[in-house]
Amino acid sequence: MDVLDQTSLVSDKTVKDSKRKHIDTLCERDLDGTEKDSTTFMKAAKACFSIEDLSGSVAYLQRYLTLNETDTTARARLIFLLKKLENFKEASTQLTIMQELTSIKNISDNQRLEDFTNHDKYDEALDFLEKKLEKFPNHFRLLIRHGDILKTLGRVEEAEISFKQASIVKPLAGMPYWSLANLKSYRFSEKEIALMQSTLIKSELTDNDRALFNYALGKALEDNQQYSESFKHYTHANKIKAKTEPYYKEGLELFYQATKAGFTKDYFVEKGRTGFEGCAPIFIVGLPRSGSTLTEQILASHSQVDGTRELGYIFKLARNLYMNKKFGKDTRDIKQLKIDSKIPFLPYADLMANFNTLEYEMGGRYYDEKTMAHRQGAPFFTDKLPNNFMHIGLIHQILPNAKIIDVRRNPMSVGLSVFRQSFPKGLSFSNDLNNFADFYQRYLDIMKHWDEVLPGKVHHLSYETLVQNPEQEIRQLLDYCELPFEEGCLNFHETKRSIKTPSAEQVKQPMYTDSIEQWKNYESELGELKVALGDAVIDYKRV
Repeated sequence: MDVLDQTSLVSDKTVKDSKRKHIDTLCERDLDGTEKDSTTFMKAAKACFSIEDLSGSVAYLQRYLTLNETDTTARARLIFLLKKLENFKEASTQLTIMQELTSIKNISDNQRLEDFTNHDKYDEALDFLEKKLEKFPNHFRLLIRHGDILKTLGRVEEAEISFKQASIVKPLAGMPYWSLANLKSYRFSEKEIALMQSTLIKSELTDNDRALFNYALGKALEDNQQYSESFKHYTHANKIKAKTEPYYKEGLELFYQATKAGFTKDYFVEKGRTGFEGCAPIFIVGLPRSGSTLTEQILASHSQVDGTRELGYIFKLARNLYMNKKFGKDTRDIKQLKIDSKIPFLPYADLMANFNTLEYEMGGRYYDEKTMAHRQGAPFFTDKLPNNFMHIGLIHQILPNAKIIDVRRNPMSVGLSVFRQSFPKGLSFSNDLNNFADFYQRYLDIMKHWDEVLPGKVHHLSYETLVQNPEQEIRQLLDYCELPFEEGCLNFHETKRSIKTPSAEQVKQPMYTDSIEQWKNYESELGELKVALGDAVIDYKRV
């Protein structure tokens, strides 16, 4: 079985195992060495899928395809399941086979690009896109993806050209303008600002395009120091997004209550050192736009550290624990499962009280296995998904050699920064300043809890102190990570690597302090945020 399936760790796991053994028995009974065997394998694959044994379904599909190599429908199903199991390497192999069996035009562009980006193969993705654009030079989505890949590779001027071409292809699309704004270094001309303003009054704009135009105009007017007007556009954009992205305040409260109740000091004393010893990740946690990309770039400039990206495997493991706890029964509430699957914060801490040593190790092995595709062989590697601060107890128990760095920044700066940013779904707290204040206060509270139950586990790094006194802070950071000091970490902006986050351009420049007090440009507009944050404006410094 796949390691993720093994870590379901629910009492009724035996039910699934029993059903799988029954499927295996029936399959072996029906095999007779004839053409009928392929039908038997396919039936077994479908039976495994029906009990949500995806690994079993994959195994039987592979046996089926040894007898039916040209069945592209079955191979497409295999690729789908491999991606669900996050076995991207084998999915890529199967996709190559499928390409050989079919015309390239039958392979989805998105599928191929997904294959490249899942493996961080951005040069290959760029080559693929450019070949496509030779045939379809005005394809809107290809142009946007082309610009995104160029940005990731640090080729900003070329990215600008792709985004501008996309804006010509679809004048009412907001994505090209937001993509330009999101380069951070781009400055809109007066003509472009006037064009965006005239486009905003058009009734045929979709809500999403209207939001993106507002984000872009907010950035354009901010660059022109028209802060009051800029803030109005950011506010309009966030109000539109908030309509479809609710803030799960009650769910978040339940999550933290369960986390504190489950992960106590007594729990960690009783469990002792557990988990998989053969993996040494460096987790960079905190709030988005707090300096995590800068911290990762510094660490990735060290010869013993691979810089990866925001990896979602801890979150997926935590979610899997909850789903199997609640829905791992023979009879499942599918309707409730669909509802719960959309909630970003699901409590699981109580389940871990019954874990044994082997189960903790399997969780760590799952993480190690999944992150292999993003690593280049260095002894250490980074994982900078900010919300991993919620799962420090889980991380500690399954990955005992993990280092955890909490990057903190003035919440006034962070609040403004996330309010100006169009994030993908899942960060709904960013769409409302009061919701951000609530989320930030809860972040400080849970970090205080981790410090109490796991003293010394987390290294707290102040963004403001880092940019004002970089060498001292970098030396302390490396000491915590048990890494020798290297000059390259001070010259992090010279390190060549692909970066996907909004800060990609900023971390390719030397350290600067300009952003520390940037929020004061909007001080009159941020009065509500300051009140809502309360003591957090001071408490964030207390670590």
